[in-house]
Parts: sequence; C-alpha cells; structure tokens
Amino acid sequence: MCATKMRDSVESSNIFPEPIPAPWDNLSGWGFISIYRPNKEWLMDCANLTAWEKDHYAGGPAVTMLVRYNTADCGPYDELLCIMGRFRTNQGAFPRIHRIWVSTEESIAGGRYNWANAKQLGNFSINQTELGINATVESDSGSVELRYKKQPRFTLKFPVTTALSTKKMRWIANDTLPEQKRPEPFCYSEPSAKGWCATAKLDRFSTTHEMLPELSTQRHLISLKASPFKLSFPVAEFGS
Repeated sequence: MCATKMRDSVESSNIFPEPIPAPWDNLSGWGFISIYRPNKEWLMDCANLTAWEKDHYAGGPAVTMLVRYNTADCGPYDELLCIMGRFRTNQGAFPRIHRIWVSTEESIAGGRYNWANAKQLGNFSINQTELGINATVESDSGSVELRYKKQPRFTLKFPVTTALSTKKMRWIANDTLPEQKRPEPFCYSEPSAKGWCATAKLDRFSTTHEMLPELSTQRHLISLKASPFKLSFPVAEFGS
C-alpha cells in the first residue's frame, strides 16, 4: 500500500529575488542522470500523480537528475529533479517536471517565473570521496540520498546533444504558476543541451516522506554522468 498526499507547493506570497528573465544561455556544469521504467500500476498508486496526470499519462521513462551548475545566469546552484514520464496536452505528449529542488532562491525565482518549473528550496550536500559521489538533499518534506560509484579513469565518453532527440522528448510541459499571471493552462519550454556523457553506476537511491517517489522499487535502465555540459533555456511558450 502507498500513501498518497498532496504535493508540496511554494506559496505565491513568498518573497523571492526579482527573477532574471529568459533566455538563460550561460548554464554549465556536471550531473548524473538515472533512467527508470516504472510499472504503470505502481505509477498510478505510488508516484503521487495528480488526477489530471493519471488521466493524461502517455508512457515514457521516469528520470532523476542531480546537477551542479558551476555557472548560470542566476549564479551557481545545485538541483535535483524528477520526471515521471510524458503526459498528453493539446500540443502533444511531453515530459513534465514532477518535483524539482534547488539550492538558491535566485534559481527558484527564475525557474518558476520563466518556465513554470515549480522549484522548491533544498539543502544540498554533495561530496566526492574515494568511492564516488555522495549526495543528500533535505527539505521540510524529507530527504533524498544518492550515491554513484567512481568510474575507472579511462571510462569511454561520448558526445551528446538534444538536437538529435525528438520534439516529444525535448519539450517540457508544466502547469502555469500563479506568479506567471497567464490565462493559459500550460507553459512549454524547450531546453537545449550539449556535452559529454559516460555510463555511471548508481549505488544507492533512497527517499523519505514526500521528497521523490521511491523509484528504487522500479526497473533501473541506465545511469549516465554528464561532464561537462552546456545548457540553454529559451523564452517559454504558453498554450492549452
């Protein structure tokens, strides 16, 4: 059995720094991407999807990303996000950000205002050890622990670019947020990225309370380390 609770939200009355407007073209850093194939029954019962998401689920992988932005238009910050698949809108079926935690209020302000990324503030601890990378993200909602094993020094790297992916995987369709003051129900964004990747070894994924769904119970397909990468976020589009 899985308890389903309402999502955490950032109250619109919270005061954040003035958002830096899109586009953001100066993001770079490194990160880990883990891809899962969730069971649909588990997804409906245990992933804390909204009623709309359950009705509009269109399949696709679940993804977690742990990212350290060494440079960004809003200043350096850390990020942990989760995508639970693709969901149907009038424009097509696209991924949407399920949960996203960041380490700075500047990132929260920009992400929510520009692209409806419902960012929340987390306390990040990311440490490199002889064995690999240990990361813990904590908030009032609980904590997430990620551990990736250190890979051999000469692990094969390969170039990647979002330009080779389909629109269905490039676009993000989030619910518009109050601070955007838009009548349209969805905010569409198309981030672009390029860099180098290598396979990575996910050694531990653990989450408590309502931080992220317990994806460790689902089939893990692959993990990748992106280092280095560059990322751009253009001005968003709005629609139904």
